[in-house]
Amino acid sequence: MIQRDAAALSRREAYFLLIDSIVPRPVAWVSTVSPAGVPNLAPFSFFTGLSAQPPTLVLSIASRLERGADGARSARAKDTLANLRATGEFIVHTAPKAKHAEVMASSENHPPEVDEAALVGLATVAGTWTSVPRVESLPVAMECRLLDELSVGDPPTTLVVGEVLGWHLDEAVVGDDSRLYSAHWEPLARLGVEGFQD
Repeated sequence: MIQRDAAALSRREAYFLLIDSIVPRPVAWVSTVSPAGVPNLAPFSFFTGLSAQPPTLVLSIASRLERGADGARSARAKDTLANLRATGEFIVHTAPKAKHAEVMASSENHPPEVDEAALVGLATVAGTWTSVPRVESLPVAMECRLLDELSVGDPPTTLVVGEVLGWHLDEAVVGDDSRLYSAHWEPLARLGVEGFQD
C-alpha cells in the first residue's frame, strides 16, 4: 500500500491525487450574467448536491492566477464567481456527453465581454426564477440563488452554496415515475488522468 502524506505534497501533486481519486465527477455547466448584462457560461467538475430541503447544491470555483509585469502573483475571481457574487443568481446545467466539444470550448480563458453560449452556438432563453439566461437545448437545468460561500486554499478556491429555486427538464429524460433517467441523456463525467468518461 502506497501512502502519501498530504503535508509533503506540492500543490500540483495534491491536485492530481484529488482529481484522480474523486471520480467520476459530473460537469456543472454554469450560466451567470454580469451586472452589465453580459452572459457567461463555464464548466466546473467539482460539483455535487448538498441538501434536499431546501434543495441545495455546491460547486467549487478556483481563482485565476495572474502574474504582473513585476512578476508578482495575484489571484482574480473567475467571471462566473464575480457574476454570481454581484447578482446572487446562477443556473447549473448538467452537461450531456453530446455537448463535450462545446463544454471544452466554453472552458477556455475568454474575456469577460464574451458570451460563451453564443460563441459555441448554443441558444439561450430567459430564466424563470432568475434573471440569468438558460441554455435551451440542455436536458437538465437548475436555477439557483446564492446562499453562502467559503474560500479555502492558495490560490483561493471558493465553495459556492446555492439553493435550487426550480428545475427545467426535457420530457425525454423523465420516466413515468417522475424520476430522471441518465441513460436517456448520458451526462458528461470528468475522470482523472483519463479525461472524460465515454
